[in-house]
Amino acid sequence: MKNLSTTTSVAIQLLETAISVMEKETPFQNDKENNILSLLRTAHKEIFDVLNDQQAANTDSKVINIYTDGACKGNPGPGGFGVVIEKNGDRKEYSKGYRHTTNNRMELMAVLFALHTLIENGDAKSGGKIVITSDSKYVTNAFQMKWIEKWKKNDYSNIQNPDLWKLVCEKTDKLTEMGVSLDFVWIKGHAGHPQNERCDKLAVEASTSDGLLVDKKYESLNS
Repeated sequence: MKNLSTTTSVAIQLLETAISVMEKETPFQNDKENNILSLLRTAHKEIFDVLNDQQAANTDSKVINIYTDGACKGNPGPGGFGVVIEKNGDRKEYSKGYRHTTNNRMELMAVLFALHTLIENGDAKSGGKIVITSDSKYVTNAFQMKWIEKWKKNDYSNIQNPDLWKLVCEKTDKLTEMGVSLDFVWIKGHAGHPQNERCDKLAVEASTSDGLLVDKKYESLNS
């Protein structure tokens, strides 16, 4: 069974797609279509409010909130990622920049770095919950839509960035084995979400910083 946050996030994506399609069908032929669009917009707002309430409620001592974002100028080009981790009222920020990479790789590296950090620091505990919030559907859909299960069975063949997906899944599998619940939540980027905006700023700043790191796997395949 999908958890409520995941279901809500998916519902928002579906509503946004439906609204976008209907808005392109202009002019509308009748009042019925206008009424349908109005109902879709109302439903979108109400469900979005529910998701915000869910995120605001994630302040339990057993809940760790991870916010991530990636950036890349040129795509491929110089890139960076930003991470914000909140737990028990404590907040930590991280970022790294790479000289030649892609936006999707930065999105994945952000999640990988955050999960690795929690495991290495001993912050993830049995019975706890980790909520990963990202504006990248490339990341969230893989888990929400269960695509990742098929990729595992196929040994990550015929997908982009198999090296990073494998590492991310190793971390999520380890956390699951530890008894930690994982929830991937999508939010719209550049929409005023404080932590998302902060992650974006960290990622962009990292991508333009001195001493950029080398994304060895990507550069070896694209040299």
